[in-house]
Amino acid sequence: MKSIFSVILLSGILILQSCKKDSAPAEQEDFSSFLAAGEHSFNGKISDSTVSWIYGYYFQLGYYYGTTTASGQPEKKLSFYLLSNEVSGPQLQISIPKYPVGSNELFSNILLPGDKIMGPEFEQFFLRLRLQGVTYTTQGEQAGSRLRILKIEKQIDGIGRDIVKVWFSVNCKFFTPGGAYAFSVKDGKLLASFLYNL
Repeated sequence: MKSIFSVILLSGILILQSCKKDSAPAEQEDFSSFLAAGEHSFNGKISDSTVSWIYGYYFQLGYYYGTTTASGQPEKKLSFYLLSNEVSGPQLQISIPKYPVGSNELFSNILLPGDKIMGPEFEQFFLRLRLQGVTYTTQGEQAGSRLRILKIEKQIDGIGRDIVKVWFSVNCKFFTPGGAYAFSVKDGKLLASFLYNL
């Protein structure tokens, strides 16, 4: 009788330990070193290749800032580019949703930390990636993808302009100009800046 009780007790302990392992939350990725970084950069896996593009010797920054009045009210459109000094080198662009001039929508909604929706350029968050002379975009089905703002910080750049630095986590799909799936970006970390007050 004692040995049967011991077997039942041991089985119960093993079941409890198994349940604990199954119910344990998934390990969170450690972004601490990325969040401490200050240089514009992109790091991650494109298809099966790991890349690290950092503003500096081989890369430069690009900005797009525009307004439209097609809807009757001026709207701001902001993009950030990290592009190679080589003419046919890689280029990564991220655009954010347009917002009305004079509103606080940029900080009260669009750039709030958290998950973001990807979609058409300037309607939702949108990425464009040029590799070996071919341009790919996130315009396509993004089921299972995730674009997340981890942190933002307002700053003044070296020539006195208002910028907002944004730390993004990127896991998404890219598509060919014809709309066919091309490859995925995984474990991406993008530090971008937007000129918001020209």
